[in-house]
Amino acid sequence: MAIDGRIQEYSLDNLVSETKLFDTLVLSASFEERSKTLAETFAYSRSGRIAVALCANNDSVEKTYEHEKHISSLFTDVTPFQLSKKNPIDTADGFLALADWLKSNDKKNVLVDVTCFTHEAMLILVKVLHEYLAPSINVSLAYVPARSYDEETAKESEIWLSRGLKEIRSILGYAGELVPSKDIHLIVLVGFDSERTLRLIEEYQPATLSLGLGSNTPFKDEFLSINKHFFKEIKAIYPNYETFEFSPSCPFQVSGEIEKVAQMHPDKNTVISTMNTKVSALGVARAISKNPNIQACYTLPIIYNHDHYSVPSDRCMIMSLSDLFL
Repeated sequence: MAIDGRIQEYSLDNLVSETKLFDTLVLSASFEERSKTLAETFAYSRSGRIAVALCANNDSVEKTYEHEKHISSLFTDVTPFQLSKKNPIDTADGFLALADWLKSNDKKNVLVDVTCFTHEAMLILVKVLHEYLAPSINVSLAYVPARSYDEETAKESEIWLSRGLKEIRSILGYAGELVPSKDIHLIVLVGFDSERTLRLIEEYQPATLSLGLGSNTPFKDEFLSINKHFFKEIKAIYPNYETFEFSPSCPFQVSGEIEKVAQMHPDKNTVISTMNTKVSALGVARAISKNPNIQACYTLPIIYNHDHYSVPSDRCMIMSLSDLFL
């Protein structure tokens, strides 16, 4: 099913047979089970005959290291790249090394699985690849949607993906052009992390708050219901807000919505926090490439739900990196 003419959706069973051109996979080892999904799909279908760039944080939990070891065992040609959740400069250095590796090894058709990078790391990655790779290197971005989140929790009100807020920081490469004398217009793509969103709003105390609700999506109706629950929690505490809707499955639509919402308050500094899907976060990257005065910020949680974060679905979405920045 085509969500947008620039996005293709595949069953994992047919993914390899229908996308035969890729010579390289860029993967992110994570505590999430989804970090193994595309690795296993390609390894079992191609007997490991594909080059793999395996990214992993150097400050991760034990489950991440286990998944990193498992993914490495599936392929014969694996090159590791170190990232850091604590230090985005180290992450950017890792991605610059990745870009150099792709160029020096004459890679032509690269598939980047963005599913399990942090939002911050993914935004840095797409910017580095877009700016440092020649057009002759074709880069596609893949995302494996979740079948469920926090499956062990029955009540919508008790589902959690992360807890606490350790730090708020602007994302490297997306600092914007903020004017100290102007008020803040804070835009939030709301997800399942209402605690972090509330702490973010409290920290910024924006003059204008715009809350985005993810709707109009082929993802499960259950996800929209959960999203609406957390959306209501935020609205109950901060009733003075503006609202808009966006598609969690289409970065092109997200980019257009962000641009419209930002243009409604041209006299303010615009700051965006993306707490929904990685696909919607790609829309933030696109919007800021067109409006470099906008800043993207990242909220680093204290802890993730390492044991029950998500369960992978049986499908994959793919889009071209070049289309994202057209």
